Amino acid sequence: MKGSLVVGGDLLVTVLLLGVFVGIALGLRYLNNHPAPR
Repeated sequence: MKGSLVVGGDLLVTVLLLGVFVGIALGLRYLNNHPAPR
């Protein structure tokens, strides 16, 4: 039980990190394709 819980926690952290990485990548790509008007 304890082992599976640790694995689940690691998986959750991995998914969160992947989500943040993808979000930043898409954000930078969007900003590069659509520069903010200044």
